[in-house]
Amino acid sequence: MFAGVRFDGLLHQGDRDGLFVRPGVDVCYSPVRGNDFIVGRHEGFGVVAADVDIIWRHRWKNGLCGQPGVKLGCGVGTRFTSGGAFPVPILGFTMGLAY
Repeated sequence: MFAGVRFDGLLHQGDRDGLFVRPGVDVCYSPVRGNDFIVGRHEGFGVVAADVDIIWRHRWKNGLCGQPGVKLGCGVGTRFTSGGAFPVPILGFTMGLAY
C-alpha cells in the first residue's frame, strides 16, 4: 500500500514538446510475512521517500503523446518488528502513452 503527494512543474513548453518536473513525497507499507509455523511472527516494513520525476512529453501529429521519464530520490525505511532504519535509494525509468 502506498500514498503520496506530487506537485506538477513545467520547465519548458513548446508546440509539441514539454519538459516537466514532478517532485513528491511517498509513504509505503508492505506486510511481508514470515513463516508462521516456524517463525511464528509477521514482519512488515515501511518507507518514507522524497523523489522527483523528470518527464519529457512529445506530441505527434495524430494526437498521440509519448512520455519517457526518470525517477530519482531517496528515503528511509524501517522494519516494524525488529526496528532499525535503513536507506532506500530510488531510481526508475518510466514510459507513458496518452491519446
